[in-house]
Amino acid sequence: MTEIETIETISKIGKRASLLGGVKHKPFNIMLDIEACHNNGNPLLLAELLAADNVNFAHDVFGIMANMDRTTRQLKKGKDCFVPRYSARTQ
Repeated sequence: MTEIETIETISKIGKRASLLGGVKHKPFNIMLDIEACHNNGNPLLLAELLAADNVNFAHDVFGIMANMDRTTRQLKKGKDCFVPRYSARTQ
């Protein structure tokens, strides 16, 4: 995926998440957390996440938002750390 495609996909994820029932997050804020997760230690399968059903999509997007350390721009670490279902497999 090119950088432009990555940005476009993250934008679509932000817009889709902001439209889910009862959600009061701005697309840009969602996009910042998805981008931070993807670029800072937990790469995501962005196209697959965008195509996911609502349950899995919401699990990952809102889990990332709830577990993002905005100081380090990484997912919080610890015993019960959150791992997105659409994380890219790394060796």
